[in-house]
Amino acid sequence: MAEKKEKTKAPDAKQIDVSKDASVDFPVEVESLDANPYHSPGEIFKIGSKNADKLVKRGWVKLVKAASMLVLFVLASVGAFAQASVIAPLYNATNTYSLAKLQAATITQDTVTDTGTGALYVKRIAGPGVVTIQVNVQKVSGTVAGTITLSGSLDGVNYVALNTQETQTALATATLANTTGTVAYSWRLSANPYLYYKVGTAGGTTTVYYLTAWILKH
Repeated sequence: MAEKKEKTKAPDAKQIDVSKDASVDFPVEVESLDANPYHSPGEIFKIGSKNADKLVKRGWVKLVKAASMLVLFVLASVGAFAQASVIAPLYNATNTYSLAKLQAATITQDTVTDTGTGALYVKRIAGPGVVTIQVNVQKVSGTVAGTITLSGSLDGVNYVALNTQETQTALATATLANTTGTVAYSWRLSANPYLYYKVGTAGGTTTVYYLTAWILKH
């Protein structure tokens, strides 16, 4: 008479570390294999996706077909969400069109005095998507006047004015407002066409103001 195989009790909740963060770890159905010391072969049970991945690699379980599709779908969705929006500051590269200076820059603010100029640079955030660049101008003293322009470059050395894809007309140049405190200006690009971006400004009167900027790819 064949010996009846004793069914081993499944581990309690303390033995299975299942995260409560459903965006990363979620319940899936798995089927136990011969190597599984806690379940009988062929037994189907639910487990957190993180632990399921570990047990699949050990050869203890296999994902039920529906679960496999769910895992792929959710992981792809989570990955896409994680990459969906990335923000970064623009850097002060000493007002020179130098890629080496840009790569070495750590300061994210430029100061413009009177009719002087300023510029902030950034390398493209990888991947397709809509790009938004916001520039903050903080008045320090005097009467703020002047302009802000946005340009792009493929080599990090030579910059050209950005044009709209549909009309090939230059993006509007922002005219600085003489307002106490900080004023924000922005451009929204329907694509991510250049490897490098530059925000340039030129003062137009007796003034001192700070320039900071950020780029968002989403």
